[in-house]
Amino acid sequence: MQTPVRSLAMVFGIGLSLSAPGACTGPAHDTRPTPGSVARYPHAADRFVRLVRAQLTAPDAVAAEQAIMCEGERMSRALGDAEAFERIRSALDTAYGGASDSAALRRVSRALAGHALGTGNHVCDSLISAADRAGPIVPVRRAFTP
Repeated sequence: MQTPVRSLAMVFGIGLSLSAPGACTGPAHDTRPTPGSVARYPHAADRFVRLVRAQLTAPDAVAAEQAIMCEGERMSRALGDAEAFERIRSALDTAYGGASDSAALRRVSRALAGHALGTGNHVCDSLISAADRAGPIVPVRRAFTP
């Protein structure tokens, strides 16, 4: 199953163009509704953000990209495609520090050029299994109120 995050290389390209001098800036705040899963799964995107941040300095940006894509697949399995897409979009907004990450994003973009990555054919099974053992995406328990 492919997730909405088929290639983050496109996202990096968009991020580079938006962080360029003179680029358009959006509204001061996002007008989209908060994903409904945030209250039930508040930490679902934490690992995704850590992987994205780590990719900026990773010696192998392609392997890091594959791990990011597999984490997107894991989120999609846990939250559903639409919810995962919104959480990933929000996580990417959070993960990049703006102009300070521009050079690193350009390096990542160059490293990814010409590579075709995906999440089908069991490519992500071992990465997802390891991630689920380390930190499963599970709902938080609410305090019992009698």
